Amino acid sequence: MQQAAVPQGWHVASWGTWGWIETGLKRVAIGAGLLAFLTSNAANPLVVGGNPELGAVILMGLMVLFTIVPLVLRFRQQEVISMIYAILNFLGHVGLFVALLRVIDSPVLPLVFAGLMVLGELAKQRFLAISGYTENGQTPAQMLMLSRGVMGIYLLLAIFIPTVFSVRGMPQTQTHIIDSLALKKFQRINDVSCFVVEKAACGVNLLQR
Repeated sequence: MQQAAVPQGWHVASWGTWGWIETGLKRVAIGAGLLAFLTSNAANPLVVGGNPELGAVILMGLMVLFTIVPLVLRFRQQEVISMIYAILNFLGHVGLFVALLRVIDSPVLPLVFAGLMVLGELAKQRFLAISGYTENGQTPAQMLMLSRGVMGIYLLLAIFIPTVFSVRGMPQTQTHIIDSLALKKFQRINDVSCFVVEKAACGVNLLQR
């Protein structure tokens, strides 16, 4: 089992092939998130309650909070590559979150973001399985569970986005029916969301020790 090394000043670690594949996939996803922000209409108000992509907005808000934990962890570890990635990852999530609040017109960039993040998590799981890498006092099994929980959130995001955009323009009676069904499905993600929040809280508690 490969534990994250105690930092001896800022350094560059060896992440292996699958680690770099994960990083590459996620950095393209981050680019999509930032591009969504840059191409969204800054004149649009930030809409929450009446936002047609409310489910996606909630998921992205959750993930924005979750990406704060690695910022602290990577700074403590003083590993250059993962620190740069953590900063970009946070900015990419915030960018897409703001873009969704502005009610964007196309699902392409959010779908690219979510899809590549799912693939990135799959690559991460392969990296964890091969290397046995652990950190923050977690076991390899816990690291894999956390990655799968995060991947589940991105997968839900990828499902919500095209569904919402396909609903736009339908008659109001049909949208009410779809909203009711979507609400029931959305309630099913609570377990996954709570799992991720719990793990994030555990990470914060461990960092504060």
